[in-house]
Amino acid sequence: MKKLALAMAALVLGACATTNGGNGARTTAAGTQYCWQERLSSAGGKHTCNWAPSFRDACESTQLSALDTARYSAPQKTRMCSNGQWLVEVAPKG
Repeated sequence: MKKLALAMAALVLGACATTNGGNGARTTAAGTQYCWQERLSSAGGKHTCNWAPSFRDACESTQLSALDTARYSAPQKTRMCSNGQWLVEVAPKG
């Protein structure tokens, strides 16, 4: 009986230790930036786009800015805004 109780406790603790609360949501790195896929331009060591620090801000943003390609990951398609625009994300390297 004691072994069964220990096994159950380990199972419960293991379930609590899952990442992202076990809800399947993805964790993003601090400094991750998002922008519209169709506005992304990569040239001269820069990713130029309407970069924003959140999905919501990126969906609404129109201001272009540039990020150094050496400091960020390659852009990855991530999700669609309610306006139909696909977003890409980059995360800081290191």
